[in-house]
Amino acid sequence: MDPIEKDVITSSLIRLKQDLPPLDYLLDYMKQNGVFDDNIVKAVKFTQFNAPRDEHDQADKFIEVLPSGGRHAFDVFVNALHTSEKIAHKDLSALLKDEKARKQAQQEP
Repeated sequence: MDPIEKDVITSSLIRLKQDLPPLDYLLDYMKQNGVFDDNIVKAVKFTQFNAPRDEHDQADKFIEVLPSGGRHAFDVFVNALHTSEKIAHKDLSALLKDEKARKQAQQEP
């Protein structure tokens, strides 16, 4: 994930935490698209002591590990939001895309 994409995620934390789709859906989508592996999925679902995380902690951990998913992590994540059935997730997808484009335009001479 490039620095602009990381910045978009950081600047959108509150909205992300409010509007994330179910984490099982996100984790499956990210894994299916080669962004996350079994170790990352396990880290999101369980603590280092193998105790299950609650839904809030899983969301926090997902957002924390998202940048470590590689250079396609942001785009796959945005696509996961866009393909969700809920309008709020599609809106979040559009917001993240627009914010990335805005930040990229600010950096151009």
